[in-house]
Amino acid sequence: MSLNHFSLLATFALTLLASESVVASEFIQPRYLDSERTDLFFAREVAQPSKENMQLRNSLDWGYELELRSASDDTNSVSNCKDLATANSAGFTAAKAYEYGAFKAYLTQCQTWSEMAKLAASKRSYISKFKLDDSFPSLAPSALAFVISNESAEKAKTLSTWDEADHIQRTQVASQLRAEYYDSTDGFQVITVVAKGDYNLDGIEDIVITKENSVLSGSYSSSHGYVLTRMSEQALFTVLSEW
Repeated sequence: MSLNHFSLLATFALTLLASESVVASEFIQPRYLDSERTDLFFAREVAQPSKENMQLRNSLDWGYELELRSASDDTNSVSNCKDLATANSAGFTAAKAYEYGAFKAYLTQCQTWSEMAKLAASKRSYISKFKLDDSFPSLAPSALAFVISNESAEKAKTLSTWDEADHIQRTQVASQLRAEYYDSTDGFQVITVVAKGDYNLDGIEDIVITKENSVLSGSYSSSHGYVLTRMSEQALFTVLSEW
């Protein structure tokens, strides 16, 4: 083999190695964006979120107890997400009726952390420029609709977007990660982006959001979580998971 030929092969090999490192450097690591919410949830400071410690949040002590009661009037108290899930499966709920909304919010938050722990690095993203604004309801799926009856749930299934279901009238953007949406029937809905990453291992970056529903003239409230994705920057979002 001539020296020139050998040099050419060596250069080609180095080019391949360089190309591989560029591809590796372009992987988008999961991003956990709920530090402020987490600080409010726990009575003491917790470690910054990472792939390694995200799942540990379910067994981390809150620093206080949540009182629960079963239909047979048994009582229980829990102080971490793991015990809350176990108690809920055993039929326990909020000890007082007016605390039921908070109880469900705790369940949603704990499940959200479990889903965030599933995120992996992604190869490409169609949400890199995404931010919450008044265009989001027309891009979001109708699964985000404010559902308060079986009838409204069935109606939402026939529609394509959240805006078609709830007819959002006004948007108040608090940040790129949090916005408040007011619909045509006195509904008040808060969307928060809590994480980004590849949820279903297809190489595409997905987004994890939470949604808090309430009414301006009443006491109703509910909490929900979703993983959304889209296949281009112009495409509508679709639901990968909800809880």
